Amino acid sequence: MKDLIVQYKHGLSLLRRQDKILKQQEENALQTGEAEQLAVIKSDRHLISGMISGMEYNIEWMETGKRPDSKRGAENLSAYQREISVDPNNYHLSKPTETSEKKSDNEIKMLEYQIEDLLWFLSKQEREVYILSYGYQFSKSKIAEMTGKTEGAISKFLQRARRKIKKNLKKDEKTA
Repeated sequence: MKDLIVQYKHGLSLLRRQDKILKQQEENALQTGEAEQLAVIKSDRHLISGMISGMEYNIEWMETGKRPDSKRGAENLSAYQREISVDPNNYHLSKPTETSEKKSDNEIKMLEYQIEDLLWFLSKQEREVYILSYGYQFSKSKIAEMTGKTEGAISKFLQRARRKIKKNLKKDEKTA
């Protein structure tokens, strides 16, 4: 990251140098009265000043680890993101039957990716609860225990997810 910051700062100094050159050219064009050249130089300076402010913004972001003017930095972001680890062998798309065979890890991963593609429009929490409930077949109380939420909240997430899925399926039927 330090190398990237150094490269950005070098690029910023080059942009500032170019801006100084264009400023001198603008002054010369003003003195000589060249209107066309002045318009081109002003548009170039406008573009470069935008690039300079973007570079300064990015440098500050990389140096501090948080987005400028943001109240929450990258160091606090992980507090709001958590993963729930589940044994992949417990993953079922439907209720297990006596004839169901164990799936390989690759098959399980493929099924997980396909389900995530189908559920892309759900919020992260709705998707997480829906997969734990219908994919892994955990009870609401077990999901509440795993996620640290109440059973009522889990029920609400499942209701919203089912409603969104039903709505999305109806849209797909109309377009097909």
